[in-house]
Amino acid sequence: YGQIGGSYARTFYRAGDGIRRPRVFDNRAVLTAEGGWKVGRSWDLSARWLYAGGAPYTPVDAAASAAAGRTVLDGSRINGARLPAYHALSVRADRRFAIGGTTLNTFLSVWNAYNRENIAQVYWNPATGRVDSVKQWTLLPVFGIEWEL
Repeated sequence: YGQIGGSYARTFYRAGDGIRRPRVFDNRAVLTAEGGWKVGRSWDLSARWLYAGGAPYTPVDAAASAAAGRTVLDGSRINGARLPAYHALSVRADRRFAIGGTTLNTFLSVWNAYNRENIAQVYWNPATGRVDSVKQWTLLPVFGIEWEL
Protein backbone atom coordinates (compact mmCIF):
# COMPACT_ATOMS: atom_id res chain seq x y z
CA TYR A 1 0.00 0.00 0.00
CA GLY A 2 1.12 3.57 -0.41
CA GLN A 3 0.37 7.12 -1.35
CA ILE A 4 2.15 10.16 -2.72
CA GLY A 5 1.04 13.73 -2.03
CA GLY A 6 2.29 17.16 -2.75
CA SER A 7 1.44 20.80 -2.84
CA TYR A 8 2.86 24.04 -4.10
CA ALA A 9 1.79 27.34 -2.59
CA ARG A 10 3.15 30.80 -1.99
CA THR A 11 1.93 32.86 0.95
CA PHE A 12 2.60 36.54 1.53
CA TYR A 13 1.52 39.36 3.76
CA ARG A 14 1.76 43.13 3.54
CA ALA A 15 3.12 44.63 6.74
CA GLY A 16 2.38 48.07 8.16
CA ASP A 17 5.31 49.47 6.16
CA GLY A 18 3.55 48.41 2.92
CA ILE A 19 6.21 45.88 1.90
CA ARG A 20 5.01 42.49 0.62
CA ARG A 21 6.92 39.65 2.32
CA PRO A 22 6.72 35.85 2.41
CA ARG A 23 5.00 34.40 5.47
CA VAL A 24 6.96 32.29 7.97
CA PHE A 25 5.46 29.01 6.69
CA ASP A 26 5.96 29.78 2.97
CA ASN A 27 7.80 26.53 2.20
CA ARG A 28 6.45 26.60 -1.35
CA ALA A 29 6.80 22.90 -2.26
CA VAL A 30 5.83 20.10 0.12
CA LEU A 31 6.04 16.45 -0.98
CA THR A 32 5.35 13.23 0.90
CA ALA A 33 5.60 9.59 -0.07
CA GLU A 34 4.35 6.88 2.28
CA GLY A 35 4.13 3.17 1.84
CA GLY A 36 4.06 -0.12 3.59
CA TRP A 37 4.06 -3.85 3.18
CA LYS A 38 2.09 -6.36 5.23
CA VAL A 39 4.37 -9.34 5.71
CA GLY A 40 2.14 -12.21 6.71
CA ARG A 41 -0.53 -11.67 9.39
CA SER A 42 1.75 -10.33 12.12
CA TRP A 43 4.32 -8.00 10.55
CA ASP A 44 4.08 -4.57 8.87
CA LEU A 45 7.01 -2.67 7.36
CA SER A 46 6.50 0.96 6.39
CA ALA A 47 8.33 4.11 5.40
CA ARG A 48 7.56 7.82 5.04
CA TRP A 49 9.64 10.42 3.20
CA LEU A 50 8.95 14.15 3.57
CA TYR A 51 10.35 17.13 1.67
CA ALA A 52 9.57 20.78 2.40
CA GLY A 53 11.18 23.74 0.66
CA GLY A 54 13.22 26.08 2.82
CA ALA A 55 11.18 28.33 5.09
CA PRO A 56 11.85 32.08 5.08
CA TYR A 57 13.57 33.69 8.02
CA THR A 58 14.97 37.08 9.00
CA PRO A 59 18.78 37.03 8.78
CA VAL A 60 20.94 37.81 11.79
CA ASP A 61 22.75 41.16 11.74
CA ALA A 62 26.24 39.85 12.60
CA ALA A 63 27.81 43.25 13.41
CA ALA A 64 24.93 44.33 15.68
CA SER A 65 24.84 40.88 17.31
CA ALA A 66 28.58 40.99 18.03
CA ALA A 67 28.21 44.43 19.62
CA ALA A 68 25.17 43.39 21.70
CA GLY A 69 26.45 39.90 22.61
CA ARG A 70 23.09 38.37 21.59
CA THR A 71 21.03 37.71 18.48
CA VAL A 72 19.97 40.89 16.68
CA LEU A 73 17.91 40.39 13.53
CA ASP A 74 18.36 42.50 10.40
CA GLY A 75 15.09 44.46 10.43
CA SER A 76 15.67 45.66 6.86
CA ARG A 77 15.49 42.04 5.58
CA ILE A 78 12.42 40.59 7.35
CA ASN A 79 11.88 37.04 5.99
CA GLY A 80 14.47 37.93 3.34
CA ALA A 81 16.45 34.65 3.47
CA ARG A 82 15.52 30.96 3.30
CA LEU A 83 16.63 27.98 5.32
CA PRO A 84 17.85 24.97 3.34
CA ALA A 85 15.13 22.55 2.27
CA TYR A 86 14.00 19.98 4.84
CA HIS A 87 13.80 16.30 4.04
CA ALA A 88 13.83 13.11 6.08
CA LEU A 89 12.98 9.42 5.82
CA SER A 90 11.32 7.48 8.62
CA VAL A 91 11.06 3.68 8.61
CA ARG A 92 9.05 1.44 10.91
CA ALA A 93 8.52 -2.26 11.67
CA ASP A 94 5.44 -3.44 13.57
CA ARG A 95 4.81 -6.88 15.11
CA ARG A 96 1.30 -7.76 16.26
CA PHE A 97 0.33 -10.39 18.82
CA ALA A 98 -3.28 -11.56 19.24
CA ILE A 99 -4.10 -11.95 22.94
CA GLY A 100 -7.66 -13.09 23.53
CA GLY A 101 -9.90 -10.50 21.89
CA THR A 102 -7.17 -7.84 21.99
CA THR A 103 -4.02 -7.04 20.02
CA LEU A 104 -0.62 -6.13 21.40
CA ASN A 105 1.46 -4.21 18.87
CA THR A 106 5.19 -3.62 19.31
CA PHE A 107 7.10 -1.38 16.94
CA LEU A 108 10.54 -0.02 16.20
CA SER A 109 10.75 3.18 14.22
CA VAL A 110 13.76 5.16 13.03
CA TRP A 111 13.09 8.84 12.38
CA ASN A 112 15.40 10.67 9.97
CA ALA A 113 16.94 7.32 9.00
CA TYR A 114 19.65 8.83 6.79
CA ASN A 115 20.67 11.22 9.58
CA ARG A 116 20.24 14.51 7.71
CA GLU A 117 21.03 17.66 9.70
CA ASN A 118 17.96 19.78 8.94
CA ILE A 119 18.24 23.36 10.16
CA ALA A 120 15.46 24.64 12.43
CA GLN A 121 16.65 28.22 12.97
CA VAL A 122 19.59 30.59 12.74
CA TYR A 123 20.98 32.64 15.66
CA TRP A 124 24.02 34.54 16.95
CA ASN A 125 26.31 32.28 18.98
CA PRO A 126 28.17 34.44 21.54
CA ALA A 127 30.50 31.54 22.41
CA THR A 128 31.90 31.36 18.86
CA GLY A 129 31.26 34.97 17.85
CA ARG A 130 29.45 33.99 14.67
CA VAL A 131 26.06 33.17 13.17
CA ASP A 132 25.17 29.55 13.90
CA SER A 133 22.20 27.24 13.45
CA VAL A 134 20.01 24.99 15.56
CA LYS A 135 19.51 21.56 14.03
CA GLN A 136 16.38 19.44 14.24
CA TRP A 137 16.51 15.83 15.42
CA THR A 138 18.99 13.71 13.55
CA LEU A 139 18.63 9.91 13.52
CA LEU A 140 16.27 8.94 16.34
CA PRO A 141 15.19 5.36 17.17
CA VAL A 142 11.74 5.03 18.76
CA PHE A 143 10.36 1.87 20.35
CA GLY A 144 6.78 1.49 21.45
CA ILE A 145 4.05 -0.82 22.62
CA GLU A 146 0.35 -0.35 21.88
CA TRP A 147 -2.46 -2.43 23.31
CA GLU A 148 -5.66 -2.39 21.26
CA LEU A 149 -8.63 -3.42 23.38
